[in-house]
Amino acid sequence: MVEGRKPAHLDCSLADIVFGISLGEGAFGNVRVGWTKQNTKTKYAIKTMKKAEIIKSKHVDHIENEKNILEKLQHPFVLDYYGFYQDDRYIYFITELLKGGDLFTYHRSVGNFSAK
Repeated sequence: MVEGRKPAHLDCSLADIVFGISLGEGAFGNVRVGWTKQNTKTKYAIKTMKKAEIIKSKHVDHIENEKNILEKLQHPFVLDYYGFYQDDRYIYFITELLKGGDLFTYHRSVGNFSAK
């Protein structure tokens, strides 16, 4: 991302998004690779969460806070945010796709990081 510029939100509907392979699972859903039908070359991370699980565990405020933070925050160490979608059963966060996995998994595989 170019510093000083916010990434553009996706200009499409949920029906225009193609869901690819799963990258991982969490308490409320999973993260998958995705792309739009209009641009199959640009890949995104799509975090899919079950509304019923979020409501049942009383985490609605946490999800709303996450959405608000992602919409406003722009920092080199935070994923670029491209949009939010929902249907009857799920909510979807569309973010930048970073290859290589997440930091937590990497840390578990290599141990503590050095200060260098």
